Amino acid sequence: MGRFKKMMKHIILLFVLVVDISKASFYWETDDVVWPYMSPGMQIGWNRGEGLFYSFQLTVGLIPVKYPIIPGMTIGKRYFFGNKRKKTYTYRDIQISLAGIIGCGYGKIINSGEVHKKSKLWIMAPYVPLVLFSYDYVDFERKHKKNHWGVFGVLPVWTNFEQWYPL
Repeated sequence: MGRFKKMMKHIILLFVLVVDISKASFYWETDDVVWPYMSPGMQIGWNRGEGLFYSFQLTVGLIPVKYPIIPGMTIGKRYFFGNKRKKTYTYRDIQISLAGIIGCGYGKIINSGEVHKKSKLWIMAPYVPLVLFSYDYVDFERKHKKNHWGVFGVLPVWTNFEQWYPL
């Protein structure tokens, strides 16, 4: 139960961060506005060593109105259910995307105190809104295969907390 509480603390912290950011005014020039956003996501994927996995995540970030570069922070859970034993990992990373079409990120994935580096790339599926193809490279130090391929469903929502705008 301790891991669940820790995960909930991270989710609450990210939510509070988004609320605080949304109340601030981000103006660099007369009409330069930055909108906070939240994006829950669900992924199903494949790792040759561990088999099938699925992930749940929450990303929060900022959408600059004038510029296509979108930064964000993500926390999530990844569940492997191949090879007879279910394994659970918690991950967190920072990311940047180009107008939400293509992006990359870097962070950590953790299981039972073991911390591994994680890099990710993704691209939007052509003609399918809110679906991303993903690739993660996790440095598991020879214990597992390092390449993870997946498909994500996401639901980005930007807000100023007076109005909500699904993308």
